[in-house]
Amino acid sequence: MQKALLNSLLLIGILCAPARGFAESTTTCSGPISALAAGTHSRSTMAPDELASPQPYVLSPQEAALKATAVLQSQGYTEVSELGSGGMGAVVRAKNPEGHWKAIKFLLKWEPSRIAAVDAEAKVMNYLAERDPRFLRAQRRAFQTPVGDTLEAIEMPLVRAQSLDYLLKNGLLSSPEQRNKVQRAVHDLVETAHRLGIWHLDLKPAN
Repeated sequence: MQKALLNSLLLIGILCAPARGFAESTTTCSGPISALAAGTHSRSTMAPDELASPQPYVLSPQEAALKATAVLQSQGYTEVSELGSGGMGAVVRAKNPEGHWKAIKFLLKWEPSRIAAVDAEAKVMNYLAERDPRFLRAQRRAFQTPVGDTLEAIEMPLVRAQSLDYLLKNGLLSSPEQRNKVQRAVHDLVETAHRLGIWHLDLKPAN
């Protein structure tokens, strides 16, 4: 339950203060996490064939989902479908060539501050995951389309779960005991992140 909640928290909403906290200063994230600011633009975790020079782009959520589907299918992903979208990107789910389900967030707009933000998001997620197994790992990706464009993305394991907003609106957390259980789980995870120097700036049921 906790990892499912965390997946929801990290997937659509940006955690910490990605562009401000990492690209421009380190004041938003204190303690050991400030070390992650160095090399924010690094793509050292990407494969050599993913390091092509990017071309700036702006996509609507619908365009991003269509392009994501095409590029993922061209690289051996299957069962691609749209999960949702937010201010930063469109999120799809798909089964990778190894047969593992993934959630992949594609940036809607290429610009330095957004690249810095998504780089920082992956770094923060991996920083947390190394210290607590309830947190999910993430991988920065730059997918090459069949026509040579690059789509910037972040990929993580897919946890099948509904958002807290969905559960509340559909009466699936009707008893005080159920709500208290969710509240305790969220509180515990957020407290752990705070203790490690991370603040989620868009924490709400829909995220």
